[in-house]
Amino acid sequence: MSANTLLITLSDTTSTNGALARMAREEYVPEFTMLTAPYQTQGRGQGDHTWESEPGKNLLISTLWRPEFVPPRDQFRISMAVSLAVLDVVATEVSGATIKWPNDIYIGDRKVAGILIEHTCSGSKLQHSIIGIGLNLNQEQFSAHIPNPVSLRQVTGQYFTSEAIIDRLSSSLHTRYQQMQLRPGLQKKEYQRHLYRLGVWTTYEHEGVVFEGKIVDVNNFGWLMVDTPDGRIRSFAHKEIQFL
Repeated sequence: MSANTLLITLSDTTSTNGALARMAREEYVPEFTMLTAPYQTQGRGQGDHTWESEPGKNLLISTLWRPEFVPPRDQFRISMAVSLAVLDVVATEVSGATIKWPNDIYIGDRKVAGILIEHTCSGSKLQHSIIGIGLNLNQEQFSAHIPNPVSLRQVTGQYFTSEAIIDRLSSSLHTRYQQMQLRPGLQKKEYQRHLYRLGVWTTYEHEGVVFEGKIVDVNNFGWLMVDTPDGRIRSFAHKEIQFL
């Protein structure tokens, strides 16, 4: 655990992001505060998606950053930094993990972690970012409606304690935060290098149309850049393209 991290542990909560956001509205929350619970009743994912987790089996945690040096237009830098931090943790246990754009962590073609980032702005500055991370540790049975989940235990056969993973995650988040501040260009290149399906021709869907494409980059606004057989590079914002 990083020395300047305050860890708050709840027995349960609606969602760790929601609980930390309520705290931030009611009082000053120091940067890098982390809030975790073994169970959340209303776990949230990107958009209107939910995050499902069997009680006590996985890591459910949120942290608060105050990256005022990042202009709101460049907020995807935060997503890249967090994605790499979670990837760092997963990569200590399995090889070949990747980042499915924009910020899911995959082992092969299966999702082991998801990230939800919610920003609060004040004028032209980011006031704070609340970063929720769900990492599947020990769960082995998932609901049928979840398309492609996997846990570290399923892949490695090992049992993982949340405490040990939190220690590593805290350290990695601090390292990636500093890199985001000091070497954002280098971080972007590393994020790109670890993209799921980078440089691979495969199928996608956009507005009901299935097409063949190859991921070549992510631009500074966080849009996915996809090469197509006709030589065009098409760009897609979040939720505009579906991986098939």
